[in-house]
Amino acid sequence: MPIDVNPIIAHVGPLVLSWQGFFTGVGLFVALWLATTHLRQHGVDPASLYDATLWAVPASILGARVFHVVDNWNYYAMHPLDVVAITRGGAAVYGSVVFGSIAGLLFCRQRGLPIGTFFDAIAPAQALGLAIGRVGDLLTGGSLGRPTTLPFAVAYVNPASFDPRHALVHPAAAYLIAWDLAVFALLIWFRRQRLRPGVSFWSFSALFAVGQFGDGFFRVEPLDAYGLDQAQIVGAILLLLSVIALLAIATGVGVATARTAQVTSWRSPDVTGAPGLGTGRD
Repeated sequence: MPIDVNPIIAHVGPLVLSWQGFFTGVGLFVALWLATTHLRQHGVDPASLYDATLWAVPASILGARVFHVVDNWNYYAMHPLDVVAITRGGAAVYGSVVFGSIAGLLFCRQRGLPIGTFFDAIAPAQALGLAIGRVGDLLTGGSLGRPTTLPFAVAYVNPASFDPRHALVHPAAAYLIAWDLAVFALLIWFRRQRLRPGVSFWSFSALFAVGQFGDGFFRVEPLDAYGLDQAQIVGAILLLLSVIALLAIATGVGVATARTAQVTSWRSPDVTGAPGLGTGRD
């Protein structure tokens, strides 16, 4: 299936409006709306999320660029001025999630907000926001797929496309969109369960890592080690950390009551005010 879309929508003076930027903005708006709804249901002032975006959004942009530059260091070492040429494209979603999450954690600690509740609120919102944001990659060839003859293969035929090959390739971005939507549906189901704080976020983190790792086999990326690209290596590490965190929550590690220490479950026990991993202010 041919896709003939120019990555640039319009030039407004020195500013460039791209499809990637447009769908990223739409994804952010929808994610904020969904997360504020969830926070309100848990008695947390939704205004805190808008304050958090002042920390998280710049950090996400920086992280996405840093990961991209590191992943393509051979090029940027020869063209250092291109490091700051963000209007030309080049961003790694892992960097966005990692840097944005760190900024959110620092914000919650600085404001004394319940960390588990806050991050659980943004987990399904992140999944949906990522799905929407990836539409820009799908339209413009931002994710370079490997050649294939499958009937649903796509070919980016626009001369300005990010994929200059104009060959039939895997729609790698579409695979991730479908995965993100499935993760979103699962996390919405989680909201109806009595799960301990932190379970939704770490589940999102683990599933996000699985999606990125698997999608790497359908993309053309520089290989860093063991035949894996940067996204897959970071994904393996993130998956390991997420599983450890989920096991810690399930076994009650860090929870200071005998009752919760005896329970091996992700469901929230009938206790209040128990400090611990993923349980709020810690």
